[in-house]
Amino acid sequence: MKRYSDKKPISSIIRREPKIDPHPEYQRSPVWSRKQKQLLIDTVLRDLDIPKFYLRNISDNQYECEVVDGQQRLRAIWEFRRGEYKLAKDADSVDGIEIANLSYEELSEDLKDKFDSYSLDMVVMEDCSQDEVEEMFVRLQNGSTLKAAEKRNALPGNMKYFIRELSKHKFFINCGFENRRFEFDQVAAQCMLLEMSGESRNIKNVDLEKMYLENQKFDDNSSESKKVLRVLNFLEKAFPEKTPELKRFNAVSIYSLASMLLEKYAVSGLEEKFGQWFINFEQKRQFELDKPEEERDPEFVAYQNATSHSTDAIESLEYRHSTISRSICVFSRIKTS
Repeated sequence: MKRYSDKKPISSIIRREPKIDPHPEYQRSPVWSRKQKQLLIDTVLRDLDIPKFYLRNISDNQYECEVVDGQQRLRAIWEFRRGEYKLAKDADSVDGIEIANLSYEELSEDLKDKFDSYSLDMVVMEDCSQDEVEEMFVRLQNGSTLKAAEKRNALPGNMKYFIRELSKHKFFINCGFENRRFEFDQVAAQCMLLEMSGESRNIKNVDLEKMYLENQKFDDNSSESKKVLRVLNFLEKAFPEKTPELKRFNAVSIYSLASMLLEKYAVSGLEEKFGQWFINFEQKRQFELDKPEEERDPEFVAYQNATSHSTDAIESLEYRHSTISRSICVFSRIKTS
């Protein structure tokens, strides 16, 4: 891997925006608040230092480089220049010039020049492998608030790539939660770990990281990979449209149940009934929660507790699995022990 330092004015980075990929697959999604963006622009206008940007030179049909570190700052700069937000309403003046609640276009010409000419310090990387650049990303983010799933997405090895592709499955897209900060990757990794274990177990972040590191040479044609895809394909047919009832906590439980059913019973062709059973179960659960506390079904109260405390621990997973397994006895043509 080669690296060299560079400096470019903001005006140059604005012009190059179409050629810079701010969101390679190992990167997290935009998470900065408007207040954080406003503070960065305020810092620029006061000619104070901001951290270095790390870019990687690439060669494809669309981009010339990708952002390894600094995408939140770059987005803030681009968005301000496009007029997508204004400076803070209580911002102090700069060199005696008011900036409070002003957009880029509303700034004085002198402050526009100051913004456009502000020099950004950059480290440019080239001739580096994907694993090298993703390891660099993790090291650069070490002191930040990266979530565990975001860190795992930059670990080396085949398991990471398999989970990354798995998270794009239509089943996850149809779930009732959004893919903020690699939530789909989180659930996909938990499903994969359960499948590889073949039994109930903890699926906490420390367990998932261990799975990634111990399976860097994972074979995406293995029996486990084929099984997890088979289960997800079944679930996609069961939930062919966006399903609000599918939350992050119960997506893992419903995967576990579907995996067990496919292993033990002939359920091909029953996907629609399976999906309807689950929606009915969730509606009944919500109905029970809406009752006065003393009138609620104790089993649903216990189930609710298992969805809100230590949700990735084996005890919680086993209780939820047991509850929904008993409930599915009403599901046509399927009996569970």
